[in-house]
Order: sequence, then structure tokens, then C-alpha cells
Amino acid sequence: MKTNTRIIINLALGSFITVGGVVAASSSAQAAPCTDGNVIIAKAGKVTVGTDCDDKIYGTSGNDTIVGSGGDDKIWSGTGVDTVFGSSGDDDLYSGGGADHIDGGSGNDFIMGGTENDTINGGGGDDIMRGEEGNDSLYSYAGANVNDGSDELIGGDGNDNLNGGEGSDSLNGDSGDDTLESHEANPVYDHLAGGQGKDKFAVKDVIEHSHANRDDVDNDNFDFAVTNKNANDTFH
Repeated sequence: MKTNTRIIINLALGSFITVGGVVAASSSAQAAPCTDGNVIIAKAGKVTVGTDCDDKIYGTSGNDTIVGSGGDDKIWSGTGVDTVFGSSGDDDLYSGGGADHIDGGSGNDFIMGGTENDTINGGGGDDIMRGEEGNDSLYSYAGANVNDGSDELIGGDGNDNLNGGEGSDSLNGDSGDDTLESHEANPVYDHLAGGQGKDKFAVKDVIEHSHANRDDVDNDNFDFAVTNKNANDTFH
């Protein structure tokens, strides 16, 4: 039985051609028509822009710049040194090889690093960030003193830097000698755990806070002594 499933494959900005029910674009970078389930393939050296619908965007072996735009997108950066912006929507963003920079933008995003030293910003919303391999930097920033949501940051392998920013966050360094930070202008409860390795904690908020709004730190005898802290923070 023959079906006419229509897949949009966008290689760039320009004209579209149809071959066997598959639509391919020709030159520079732009979004395909807005249809949930679009499959968009980036073109190295161009800025690939998704649509306002729910796209699936695939990077290349080159150095890609990918912007998800609206919708709940799934983006795989591929190999190369890539820059990925989820923009609005609840996006799933995956780094492959290469030291990538990934920014979730607004929305409740899931972001997973790859094999190299990635830089990941959750942005606004309640985000989950996983560094995976490499010495990664994971943080959540949506503007100065802006509550960027309740985020979960997991360093993974390597010597990672984690900073939850504003909002009630959970930080876990996992393996490696990690640095975990929480410096809030508007303190709320945060939980920080170093995991394996000799970890550092810097948890002094801008103002003193109540016990309810403390930083709750799981550290052990292998970690550095915590001197950058507030009076009501707890350590165990």
C-alpha cells in the first residue's frame, strides 16, 4: 500500500523541491512551512531557523547555528562546534561531538550535553540540564535578578561548573572535581550535592535569609571546606 506521508526537510532558505513526497530546500537558512513534525536539516555555515510549530532539527558534521524559534522542538546539534538556541517552547536539545553552546531560551527545556566541553544555559522556565562527558559549564540565566525557574543541573563526567541562578534549584556535580554555586539576589531553597570527586561550593547569597530559604549542601570529607556561605545554610 502506498502512503503519502509528507516530511519537510529544510536545508536552508530558498525554494523547495518535492521528490517522492519528501520536500527539500535549496540555499541559505530559513524555516520550512509551519507543520508539526517538520524535519529540518541544517546547512553548515548558515543560520538554520525552525518554525513556530514543533520541529525536529538535525545538525551536520560542520559548525552549525540552529534557532528553534517557536514550538516544542527537538534539536540534535551533530558534530562540530555548534550554537543552538531553543527559543520559546518546551524544547529537547542534544549536543553531539564538539564543544557546543546551547541556550534553552524560555520554556521548560531538557538539555543534554555531548562528548566535549559544552556550555549550557537553561534560560527561563523549569529546565533539566545534563552535562554528560567533558568539562561542562551549566547555568541558568534569564536576566539580572530574574527568577529563571526551578532547574535541575547534573554535571555528569568531567570537572564541571554548575550555577542554578535565581529560583529553587537542584544541583548535582556527579563525577569529577566540580564547582557548584548559588548566589541569589532573592534567596529561596536550593539543594546542592557534589557527588564523587573533590568538589567546591560557593553558596553565599546577596542577602542573609531564613532557614527555609537556605542552601542545603551535601558535601563530604573529600570536598573543600565551604567558607563562602550564609549563616542559615546547612551542610551534611
